[in-house]
This record gives sequence, C-alpha cells and structure tokens, in this order.
Amino acid sequence: MKTKSIIHLGAALILLLAACKPKYQQPDSTSISVKNVVVEKLTPSTTPIPLVVSGVINSKIEARLSFKLTGVIQRILVDEGQTVKKGQLLAHLNLSEINAQVVQAQHQVDKAARDLDRVRNLHRDSVATLEQLQDLETLLEVSKADLRIARFNQQYARIVAPTNGKILKRYAEQGELISAGAPILMIGSHGQRSSIMRVALADRDVVKLINGDSASIEFDAYPGKRFSAAVTEIAEAANPQTGTFEIELTLDPSRLVLKSGFIGKATIYPSEQQEYFRINMNALVEGHQQNASIYLYNNRTGKAEISEIEPVHIDDGFFTVAVADLEGHRHIITDGSAYIKDGEVVEPLNLMP
Repeated sequence: MKTKSIIHLGAALILLLAACKPKYQQPDSTSISVKNVVVEKLTPSTTPIPLVVSGVINSKIEARLSFKLTGVIQRILVDEGQTVKKGQLLAHLNLSEINAQVVQAQHQVDKAARDLDRVRNLHRDSVATLEQLQDLETLLEVSKADLRIARFNQQYARIVAPTNGKILKRYAEQGELISAGAPILMIGSHGQRSSIMRVALADRDVVKLINGDSASIEFDAYPGKRFSAAVTEIAEAANPQTGTFEIELTLDPSRLVLKSGFIGKATIYPSEQQEYFRINMNALVEGHQQNASIYLYNNRTGKAEISEIEPVHIDDGFFTVAVADLEGHRHIITDGSAYIKDGEVVEPLNLMP
C-alpha cells in the first residue's frame, strides 16, 4: 500500500510540473522590425564643379640670356630685380679679340677685291687665265662671308633685353671667363597679363576645360586676396613622366606685386559640365581603389540594393557620379546603410508614402 501511494504521488507531481511549464510558440515572422533609413533623391545637375590645383607663378616669357662666344665678361650693367626696356644693353664681353677679328676679315675682303681687279685687267689682256679669274672671284665671296660671320659674332658678344621686363636671376659676374651659351642673366616679361601659372590636371579633368574658362588664385603672400585669371593654354599631350596635362592660367593685371616663384592655389571653373549626381559622403559604404559601394532604394520593392560606382569627383563632404552610372534609380540611402544588407526591406523615414 505504501509503495502504491508513493507511485501515485510521483505521477501527480509530474502532471503538476507539465501543467506549469510554459508552452513554446513559433516566432511570428510578421513581428520582425523593419530597419529605418534616410534617403536622398537623385537629382541631375550640370552646375560646373570647380577644379582646385596648386602651381607656381612665372612670367609669360622667361629667357636665359647668354653670349654666342667664349670670352671674358667686361661688364654686367644690371642687377637682379631691376626693370629693363626692350633693346637696353645688359652686358658685354671684352671686345678686343672680337673687334680684331672683324678688322682682319675686313682686310681680307679688301685684299681679295684688289687682287680680283688686277686679274680682271690681266685676263682682259689674255695674260691671266679664266681659272685664275674665277678663283679670285670665289676668294672674294668667301672673304665677304668671313666678314659677315665676324660682325655677327661681334653683335652677339653683347646682351640686350629682348623685351620689357625684369631681371630675375644673375648667374655670372664681371671678369669671369664664360663659355659660349652659358646663361648670364634671366629676364621675365613685364607688362599687361604677363604673369602666368602652370598647373597639372588628370585626363578626366582636362577634358572639362576650354580656353577662356575663368579661374581665381590665392597666394599665401596676400591672405584673403583672390586674383582673377583665365585658361589660356591647354596641353595637347600628357607629360610622359607624370601622365598629367599642363594648363596655363594667365592672371589679370594687378597693382599688387606678384613675384616669380610664388606658390598659389588655383580654383578653375569649367564652362561645360556633363550631367552628374551630387551624393552626400554619408552614403558611401566602402571604397576600393577607384570604385565605391552605395545602397540605392528601390521604390517599387522597398528594398535596399547595393551598387558599385566610380566617383567622378570627390570633394569635402560629397562626391559625384555620372548620371549614366545610376540610370533608372530615383533614391539613394544616405543614413542607416551601415546596418542593412543587400536586398533587405527598409523603411525610409523621410519619404512620404
């Protein structure tokens, strides 16, 4: 009897525990929360995007002036920073030897002319041969050519200013023995629109520019001051070392002094621009080399769709994408993209149903 009572008591306890145990229910799929995101409408734009580059200011014309002959410098008449006028004498060699060569060549011409006159008379009397006459005619022409060479060298034993400008550099001093072609002075042009800046652009940027596009330039020497400029030359071929294209910006005249060598930051404004989407940098999911990943919002399915694009321009706080790369899409997810997956249903907080 006692054993049966114990068995009945155990069975009662098992039933009691089974009655108290909560029943397990399958999770309701409809209870899964949809993640909220913020979207931005993709609006095409053709507003020119400024190109910001750095460069060094120079004179429009910069020339290294030298002598054609080897010789001793007798005088250098200018110093660095001095303003000169076109045709002004800047330096000359000791002309003693050069002048002597001119005199020698002149005497050779005179002698050849006298000899030719005598032989002509003798040839007229049949005393001199035709060959002798022709030889002396040739000798006279050679002597005249030697005289022209001597006078030409005499002319280029002097350095004169090829244009109105300023002496930028002085490489030699009086009394030095200088070799032919060695630079003596550097002159920079001086006048209206004579200051230029050369900058380098990549191929994707150079195609946006045409001659005449406006620009503004800032220099550390003049904080807060902007100098107006324009694109005046665009290279037709890339620099083989850098692969970039050189652009020349010509500055408008200014009352402020702009010295060669000033480093400036130029902002160039292209007059033409292909259609693009301007996208907030927050929309960027990840990037690899020249490509980037973003999430687009599919208005029809309500899902987030990842897309790989190639930014055309990257700036502070935004980047641009060609319209053709996102053709057919209307919205991009700018906030909340870090917490979603490709193909996941999302709920835009700022998009009216």
